[in-house]
Amino acid sequence: MTTFSPHTGAGHDEAAGPSAAGRVFRTVSLRHLFHDTLRTLLILGGIALGVAVFVSVRIANTSAQEAFRSTLGVVSGPANLLIRGTSGPLPDSVFPIVWRLPGVLGASPRVEATLPLANSPGDGGAANDDSTGGASFMLLGVDPFTQADLELIPREGAPDQRERGAVPDMRFFTQRDGVLLSDGFAQRRGLKPGSTFRVNVSGVPRRLTVLGVLPPSDLSKAFGGDLAVMDLANAQELLGRVGRLDRIDVHTGPEDEARVSADIARLLPKGVTVAPPSTRMRQAEQMVSAFQLNLTALSLISALVGVFIIYNALLIAVLKRRREIATLRSLGVTRAGVAALFLGEAALLGLVGAGLGLLLGWWLARFTLGAVSGTISVLYLQVRARELVVTPETLMLGAALGLGSSLVAGLAPAYEAASTPPAETLREQTASRPARRRALPWLLTGLALLMVAAIAGFTPALRAQKVVGFAGAFFLLLGVALTTPALIVYLGGGMQAAYLRLFGVEGELAAHEVRAALDRSAAV
Repeated sequence: MTTFSPHTGAGHDEAAGPSAAGRVFRTVSLRHLFHDTLRTLLILGGIALGVAVFVSVRIANTSAQEAFRSTLGVVSGPANLLIRGTSGPLPDSVFPIVWRLPGVLGASPRVEATLPLANSPGDGGAANDDSTGGASFMLLGVDPFTQADLELIPREGAPDQRERGAVPDMRFFTQRDGVLLSDGFAQRRGLKPGSTFRVNVSGVPRRLTVLGVLPPSDLSKAFGGDLAVMDLANAQELLGRVGRLDRIDVHTGPEDEARVSADIARLLPKGVTVAPPSTRMRQAEQMVSAFQLNLTALSLISALVGVFIIYNALLIAVLKRRREIATLRSLGVTRAGVAALFLGEAALLGLVGAGLGLLLGWWLARFTLGAVSGTISVLYLQVRARELVVTPETLMLGAALGLGSSLVAGLAPAYEAASTPPAETLREQTASRPARRRALPWLLTGLALLMVAAIAGFTPALRAQKVVGFAGAFFLLLGVALTTPALIVYLGGGMQAAYLRLFGVEGELAAHEVRAALDRSAAV
């Protein structure tokens, strides 16, 4: 069996193969990777950039989804049914009907709104903003008596006397502008009990008074920690929704859920829906899925650009090392061994570049998250994401993208290095012939892809399919890349003449070099 051997053309046994291959890789490939610093950095940069953009977008999408899911789960509490109006708020007359239904263990009427803070002089910390949240918060109107959640309300008396049996602070019910703030929101805005801050309600400035700060809990983390809780009646008056509710959270036993849901659907008026909270989450995911898919597709375009960068840099390396490749072939390294040598370089670069891309993507996600959650909030639904959610799936996909793109980009250069006979390899004037021979087949392939892209883009029935649309965009990019070599070959003479008139001899030499060194100037 003939294997790698830098010393002789004679075959070695199978045990010697891997060690010989390792010696050749260390002696030849690693030496060039460290010596050609700029080329190596270019390849690593292309891989890292593609991975980083993909990972940062995926982290931002996942974090925004998790933030909405967490907010819905925390605010809904143990409720397993959610009653909402299809086109607007619910009349609060619906609540007594639901409350009296058999099988209902608890029901909580709610109003909620996202209110911007009024940035006016003297507001102190309330006027400050941060990079991820925006100057707004979620106001949640609750009726603690109906949900047996009186522990939300501060107790009267000294702190050491505010045990469970103490009298609730009645200002929560009687003070129309009184709110309880989550601890994170109060700290970020520099607010404490007794402070006041201004908000905009339908364009009208209103002042709210901080009655207390919610203890750290799941509820205080809802909406990214920017939460204020208010008595239901006071919140309805503040928001101009007297007699209306945004939703009713219903808690039933698992065995009664289907029956209670059917009873509610039968008794309630038209325009009112009842479904598990998970249904709302699925609706939200479907609503923003196209936006998130667009972001993911755009991030993959950066990976495609990275593939062209890697391909071009590796092909230049093959052309510069033609004599070295011929020497290795003369010493007994097989074609498969030469191909494995360059694929090994691509794999090593892909692994290192993917690692750098994962770190860079995590860093970029801190900035991407605010933009993604802000756009979703403006166009679709209110989301406040502060924490990055990095899943193992995201890391594995990012690593696979980096390694896979590098190996795909390295296939053609590896084949080019392995397929040229040693005698022809030593003739430097033949360096651009393979690319010239490929120009016409690639032109025909590129034109076919451009035709497919045109059909996908201009056919209404196909254009409506998201996958077909993204495939058409991919074919468009690839088709343009594949037609480039033929354009350079067939239009090169005219370009030289035009460059001579425009830029003189220097321009003509530049145009000639592009046409003569097609392997370095074309994308295929």
